[in-house]
Amino acid sequence: MEMAEGDSPYDSTIKHVGATELLNFRLERGWTKKHLSTELGISTRDYYRYEKGERPVPASTRCAMIDKFQFDLLPAEELARHIGVTLAPVPEPVPTVVPIPSPEPELDFWKNLRENEVKRNRRERYSKAGQKFIQLRDDAYICSTAYVVIKIIVEELSLPRDFKLLEVDWAFGAAVAVIVLCSPPVLAELPLLKAVQHLLKRTQTP
Repeated sequence: MEMAEGDSPYDSTIKHVGATELLNFRLERGWTKKHLSTELGISTRDYYRYEKGERPVPASTRCAMIDKFQFDLLPAEELARHIGVTLAPVPEPVPTVVPIPSPEPELDFWKNLRENEVKRNRRERYSKAGQKFIQLRDDAYICSTAYVVIKIIVEELSLPRDFKLLEVDWAFGAAVAVIVLCSPPVLAELPLLKAVQHLLKRTQTP
């Protein structure tokens, strides 16, 4: 096929590639020019010009080929070969692996709750001296609670009792007083709502 006057090398390449692909497509199926032109919805005269390379294949005909036969008359590889360039290979997409988080142990919930809620709240609201005082309060609260529990166990099991002054158990009374006084601030700092929601969620999980 000769280059028409006024055609650029790229126009000539498009004509040549389109004509060659169109001819090979028709011959492989044994169709006549009239049959293929009817399939594409164009006149036999226009089809003859496209196959002879007298005119470039228009975008409408190229789209019709792709739509009806899934065949491109101007494949990129063939155009690149005629122009004399090498296409860079298209890298295959790398699948993204989304890690599935493993379920955290039950202990982590309570540990994180204590670290993130209670300790962080104390660091933001109190000075170092205030934090030490609160820690002493917590220790006294824990010791008093433990003493009261032990005392109740001793009473229930009728074990030997400790020394009483004037029949008054001052240690027990002091422990109860510490618990009563410290309960409001201790409970106020605990994230009870989150703990209750967590427990309810566990009971509802099959």
